[in-house]
Amino acid sequence: MSETNIGKPIGTLTDEAWDHFRDLSDEDIRAAIANDPDTYEPSPERLDKARRQVAKTVTVHLDRALVERLGGGPDLDSRINSILREALDRHNAA
Repeated sequence: MSETNIGKPIGTLTDEAWDHFRDLSDEDIRAAIANDPDTYEPSPERLDKARRQVAKTVTVHLDRALVERLGGGPDLDSRINSILREALDRHNAA
């Protein structure tokens, strides 16, 4: 793809094509999704992981020494999440 095509639609649908899409029943749509090799039904484990990855912003005040020990930086929140998740998993397993 050339740079001149970036952000532009690859093609346009005719009114006839749009009419075809509008006429599809829910059953037709489900069948098309089921037969599409690029779609899949996520496992319960994958859904659980996806749900856990939805972030909620909180404000936490940490000791300066703790932040320095964790290394600071732009991915500090990711490291804190990982450490807390591991600690909670160990705690819940006990």
